Amino acid sequence: GTAGAEKRLVAYVVARGQERLTVESVREHLLTRLPEYMVPSAVVALEQFPLTPNGKIDRRALPEPSGNLADVSVECVAPRTDRERALVDIWATTLGVERVGITDGYFALGGDSITAITVCSRARERGIEFSLQDLFEKQTIVALAAPSAERATPAAPAATRAIEAYALVSADDRARLPAGLADAYPVTRLQAGMFFHSHGAAGSALYHDVFSHHLRGPLDVTALQTELDALAQRHPVLRTGFDVATYSEPLQLVYPRVDWPLVEGDISHLAAAAQEEWLDRFVHDEAQKPFVWEQPPLARLHVHRRSAGEFQFTLSIHHAIVDGWSLATLLTELFQHYLARIGRGVAPAQVPAPAVSFRDYVGLERAAHSDPATRRFWQQQLADAELLMLPAPEDAALGGDGFAHRPIEVSERLAAALNRTAEQLGVPLKSVLLTAHLRVLAAIGGRDDVVTGLVTNGRPEVAGSERLTGLFLNTVPFRVVLKASPDWAALVRAVFAAETALLPHRRLPLAEIQKVQGGAPLFTTDFNFVHFHVYGALSGLGALERLGTRAREETNFALAVNFGVNPHTGALSGSASCDCRALDARLVEALPALYLATLDAIVAAPTANWRAASLRFDSGSATVGVSGERVDLPVADMPLHELVAAQAARTPAAVAVVAAGESLSYAALDSRGNQLAHWLRRRGVQPGDRVAVALERSTALMTALLAVLKTGAAYVPVDPGYPAERVAAMIEDSAARLVLAESAAFAPGAVRLQDAWAEIAREAVSPLALEVDPAELAYVIFTSGSTGRPKGIAIPHAAIVNHMAWMQRAFPLGA
Repeated sequence: GTAGAEKRLVAYVVARGQERLTVESVREHLLTRLPEYMVPSAVVALEQFPLTPNGKIDRRALPEPSGNLADVSVECVAPRTDRERALVDIWATTLGVERVGITDGYFALGGDSITAITVCSRARERGIEFSLQDLFEKQTIVALAAPSAERATPAAPAATRAIEAYALVSADDRARLPAGLADAYPVTRLQAGMFFHSHGAAGSALYHDVFSHHLRGPLDVTALQTELDALAQRHPVLRTGFDVATYSEPLQLVYPRVDWPLVEGDISHLAAAAQEEWLDRFVHDEAQKPFVWEQPPLARLHVHRRSAGEFQFTLSIHHAIVDGWSLATLLTELFQHYLARIGRGVAPAQVPAPAVSFRDYVGLERAAHSDPATRRFWQQQLADAELLMLPAPEDAALGGDGFAHRPIEVSERLAAALNRTAEQLGVPLKSVLLTAHLRVLAAIGGRDDVVTGLVTNGRPEVAGSERLTGLFLNTVPFRVVLKASPDWAALVRAVFAAETALLPHRRLPLAEIQKVQGGAPLFTTDFNFVHFHVYGALSGLGALERLGTRAREETNFALAVNFGVNPHTGALSGSASCDCRALDARLVEALPALYLATLDAIVAAPTANWRAASLRFDSGSATVGVSGERVDLPVADMPLHELVAAQAARTPAAVAVVAAGESLSYAALDSRGNQLAHWLRRRGVQPGDRVAVALERSTALMTALLAVLKTGAAYVPVDPGYPAERVAAMIEDSAARLVLAESAAFAPGAVRLQDAWAEIAREAVSPLALEVDPAELAYVIFTSGSTGRPKGIAIPHAAIVNHMAWMQRAFPLGA
């Protein structure tokens, strides 16, 4: 790459004859010869290699990769059938991508859960039926368009049928409704929970969100009020009040009109610093003023002039009526119409109203209540799950009042690397970030079986539902057993697979899921990822510029972690919102470093064992540890050979072993070790066995020791020069299943390793699908026998790894 650019592996390929090349075919070919982390993510097809005058490849003349590095094929594969052509058109229109091939990955093209709803609904309109889950699992048009991909019965048919007004209200309640309403329907369980927590936390700002934007541009209060009234008419959620006591169940009542006055103020007489102080107090005080639930809208809007060309725009709103996407939709629409009204912009094109409303989402939630498959899913998902406990304040001095918000500042370099890693693994960026969240929770909670809350979007899968406004969220328990995955890549894919599996069941309210598990709390942490690309419609409106934002948001979670993509700049950022009454103050301060270290570890070596980047929060000593190149924290929770694999992932080209004029890089050592491990397994070596290794000091010796560890067996080092009687005793005492030697005559049943290398070289370079407990044996070493019969000393992985970690702390070694 160029100076300052992120380093990456790029393959330059010339096809033989008319052979057609794709990235996948090149990668598949290379995977048979290289470990995965050495396989390039970018492939550039050339007609011929540029050459220097002396006939060598001119590396400086090789072109830079262009376009999306995650393109699935070197050339865009054109559609071949009507179904494929229809889906190409849908993807291009929905994702705003000019060039779509039938083998391109949905997430690599920029797709997400919101655009997925539109893709599914538009496909359904053209007679192609697949669900969100199908789209997430298959990811390519060629897979989705295959006739075999069509479901026997349409998925979630209730999600595509509109429910009539008042249909969800009982006849008795309907008879008691006030005259003149536009609609009425029950509240969702999440809305009810928010009202309950808001009522129980009198004097707090719980679920009362305030967003205050410093804007540069024209302020016409009359025009803004006009567009505010029009916005309320277009969006029923702004005309909705809540009655939680009058009827047989809490209802939300939609009124035909609403009075939403815009409150105007002027702070232009204050100096800039005084304005900021005044606004801080204003936002705090505004958050403490409760809403009257029965009186819509549950929102207030203030504008304060700051100068001739600047003003403060403050929206105070209860979370029970909008989710983040809905809020972004409302603000985008408001400012588009406002700027058009004052002659500084173009009003958005008129589009027909969506065929469904928030009422339909309430119906979908109720359908989930009675779905036995959904209840079974959550029962199985949460069987034996335990609440993850986070370090709490040990005394009042280590706690605090209210919430603390700590930014997780993701650099441009790290953000780019995270996006590349997600593309290479075939998952959305969210999955990589969620994996980091789970790893941090495992570290600070001391458990590999982690349950966190995950914010999900349950919008109806109908065209236009992305324009609906309301609270379409549910927070569901998300459980992953980290130890089931050997490396970061496998863990990220497991996280993505777990989220994909829950998609059909995401609308069962959390309160009902808790009932399935006996009513006990399932988690105290929460994760959310947002990309409100709807704001992109404001990017071209130069008449308005945002100079700054202050926001207040509180939840009832001890730890809520949010990541988001800036829709204007593409920058990635995160934040940790912490309940200072529930979390140790030192942990609150340490969280950003823990998350960033974890993200760095993922992108640095996706195929490394995820335990290799050790994280530790020690509440007793008030220390936080993050280990990188040097192991300076306890690492007894990983076996010896995984330390080697982690180093190979970090420095694949570095020299690992030199012997008798031959050298092996870390990548080659690890790959050969994997191949020999597969071969040993075919020879019957099982976890818990012992394998005697009687080889001279050589690269083959190091490969053999590593390979034995990779099988889960323990090696028994035997000096090839020992007398036959002692060799026999060592093999007998250790019950060695196999002997690897320089000669087959070394001992009965010995294998001459040199003779087997041609066969071993045909084995896979990937590691065995095997988890080795650090408590298992790594090797058995015999005493000299100078005071009697030699005795075998059994050394577990944890012992040697801890000893090495101590040595590295006491006598650190570098490259």
